[in-house]
Amino acid sequence: LPRISQVTSNVATRDDFNSYLRILFAHGNTEKYLLASGYVIDKINGFAHDKLQVLQGEKTFGLTILKYLSPHGTLNIIKHDLLSGDLYGKSGVGVDMEALTYRYLANRDSKLLTNRQAPGEDSRVDEYLTECGLQMEQPERHAIVKFA
Repeated sequence: LPRISQVTSNVATRDDFNSYLRILFAHGNTEKYLLASGYVIDKINGFAHDKLQVLQGEKTFGLTILKYLSPHGTLNIIKHDLLSGDLYGKSGVGVDMEALTYRYLANRDSKLLTNRQAPGEDSRVDEYLTECGLQMEQPERHAIVKFA
């Protein structure tokens, strides 16, 4: 995440969060995603219930997506379990999906590897293996939020 230079810290109120959204939506799409810790989702639910509409989205590929409608744009909020602990437990990462590109290591894109079971095992095990990541383009289209 070092490429994202836009960081809003000590967010505690709806006004603080709207300031973050103003930064996040200043460039790029009017629909973005927030990968958030459970703590961040709890805080957003705490101050969003009375003024802004929070819609429980349908489950997509096993994920629950919350839609947060703001004057700046639509924010799709997804809980990310790796955002935890002292370092990331109060953080969220706002991303513009159109400014992310799928990249894989040379000759390491998705492959089906067959017969991966242990010798003598009475079953068949196949495996899909991918070594990939996301390339972040136009870092001004993304922003990090840290709650108090």
